[in-house]
Amino acid sequence: MSRIVEEMADELARDAIDAAERLKDENLIRELSEVLEAGSSTANEAFMTAVRIRLAVKRGRKWLDTRVTRAETAPKPAATPASGAEKPAAEAAPKPAGPRPVRRTPGA
Repeated sequence: MSRIVEEMADELARDAIDAAERLKDENLIRELSEVLEAGSSTANEAFMTAVRIRLAVKRGRKWLDTRVTRAETAPKPAATPASGAEKPAAEAAPKPAGPRPVRRTPGA
């Protein structure tokens, strides 16, 4: 039974999100949720879960698409110098200091 509820709620969530976007009605999903709650709290919970997941994934996809597009259109870094050439001072890695001399304190 649970799978049937989830499938029906997900289908309704998909349709509700689409309708809310087409109608530019931010309250549509909340109002539909109230209608479902009046008839079945189980159906309402499944519907709201599907809505939250679908909207979160949609935001995630938009973020990922933007990030990839930005990376693909960003200027490419300059070619690295040929092997053996020195890097500019700002890019050079600090050289290890090597072993430190041991300081002896008198009486130790």
